[in-house]
Amino acid sequence: MSKPLPCQPHSLEARQRLHADPELGCGNFLFKVLEQPVDRGGALFFLEQPWRSPAGIVYASLTLVQLCEAVADLTAWYWRQGVRAGHVVCVYTEEGLSQFLHALALISLRAIPAPVSWRMRPEIALTYHRKYQFDFFTFDGHGQAHALQQLGATDVRFLDADTSGADVPPDGGAAFPPWPAHFDAQDETIMICHSSGTTGIPKAVLFGHQQFFFGKRDRLLHFPQCNEERMVSALPHSHSAGFSYLMTAVLLGMPTLVLSQLASPAVAARIAEFAPTVLAAFPQTYAALADAALKPGALPSLRRCYNTGDTAHEAHVRALLTAAPKATFHDGFGASELGMALFTKVSSLESGIAGDRCVGHPVPFATARILDDEGKALPPGQIGYVALRSGAITPGYYRDPSLTKRCRTPDGDWLTGDVGYLDEAGAFYHLDRAVDVIATSRGTAYSLVLEEAVLKSATVPDVTVTGIPLSPKTTQMVTAFVSVPPEQAERCCHTVLDQLDDLLRQRLGGPVPACVVNCLPDQPLATGTTGKALKRTIREEFWAHHQAYEEGQKTSFDLAVFRNL
Repeated sequence: MSKPLPCQPHSLEARQRLHADPELGCGNFLFKVLEQPVDRGGALFFLEQPWRSPAGIVYASLTLVQLCEAVADLTAWYWRQGVRAGHVVCVYTEEGLSQFLHALALISLRAIPAPVSWRMRPEIALTYHRKYQFDFFTFDGHGQAHALQQLGATDVRFLDADTSGADVPPDGGAAFPPWPAHFDAQDETIMICHSSGTTGIPKAVLFGHQQFFFGKRDRLLHFPQCNEERMVSALPHSHSAGFSYLMTAVLLGMPTLVLSQLASPAVAARIAEFAPTVLAAFPQTYAALADAALKPGALPSLRRCYNTGDTAHEAHVRALLTAAPKATFHDGFGASELGMALFTKVSSLESGIAGDRCVGHPVPFATARILDDEGKALPPGQIGYVALRSGAITPGYYRDPSLTKRCRTPDGDWLTGDVGYLDEAGAFYHLDRAVDVIATSRGTAYSLVLEEAVLKSATVPDVTVTGIPLSPKTTQMVTAFVSVPPEQAERCCHTVLDQLDDLLRQRLGGPVPACVVNCLPDQPLATGTTGKALKRTIREEFWAHHQAYEEGQKTSFDLAVFRNL
């Protein structure tokens, strides 16, 4: 079967009308686009993994009309299950377009989707669901969902998205409401997304109809740079960033390949085959592309690459730009709570790549400061807490006003939980998450800075650095984790340890305890739902894994080498 032809982009006139519509927001953008004279017959979304609707229709691609039909199908399915306006529905479905479709369906009922990454362990997903007292829990047949049945969660109202539900009578025989729902309140909650969970059970972050659209309206006029734009979305689509870029594709009529395998060896081949001009991904995808050792010019179609969440490592950016020499790399530092990336910097082979953990300048609709422990603004060069102010920032955390209050300063700034500094030119530098700062015997070390420095040497494709407690002392051991074939482990670990020791001596004025661990190939480091290393978990489990390693029972470590301990 031949592949469907991609859709034509929306005209400038249609985009201008959408841009001028004050009611347009994240709750109604699909239906606002359908009011315009746009291409309805060309394929908008191409799916790496086909999606099956509750009615049994299998989609490998979707036009704008098919997108609306799929959303309508899901909406009717949810209505038959008893979901109504105001209900919060935890959605635990496969990676790909599924999460986006479920979200649009629930939002169109004025119910509130709470998408959950398929990477989240089932018991954590249920704990998250119970903690925030969501009303329903939707799941499908993805790899981990089967375990839900074994957890005996009789208190949870499960909805199996792999069944049609046609035999389920409407709750109380209620008539289907006018569809889609109209959004009267500009600040109405339309979605709840979880944080990455790097500090414990994920937090539930609120997103509003207009708040989440803040800063994105101008994409209607300024995002397209040619008439042949095509995008690959390699973002986690349960994450607000994944929703945001798929929404952008709908608003612009930009043909988009939606990936389901976000950091696999196949990613490069999928990108090359689709020949996009735009790539949107998290750092884990760029790390995977760097690990693939692509040839120079292997991705010639790319013109813009967008990274969001954590900043990408310089070595990974350089590898990507070598493979896509005509591209610019837009590195956006953000978090779920920020609504979108609120710092940005642009790199290219021609202009160079800013290093030293520079995240660039705030976007035009955000202001940033560095604060001390008392909340006072610090001058350039002094290290403190990153604080931001913007209309894009979340209203707060669902059912957690206390945490919301602690994250806001008295004058309204949002504390991101990051540590950094500002330079004389107004550029910001991200050194670490506050909880990951390492307390060595000679002072403070920053894990992200050390990771960047190790990667510059090109000894290993990726590295994770954290501080391991040296109880009963209050100091920590700087520890780097790598993953190379066992036959390379001895040489690699000692090389990285030499590099790490030299770096620490230079920065701290003398030796401090350090360690390098090569992880077993089938026992990677613990990661969160967005692929971030769970440094908290790594710290908690280190000595148990080390004890097993010492006893010859390799549970996680293939090799561990120490210095100055």
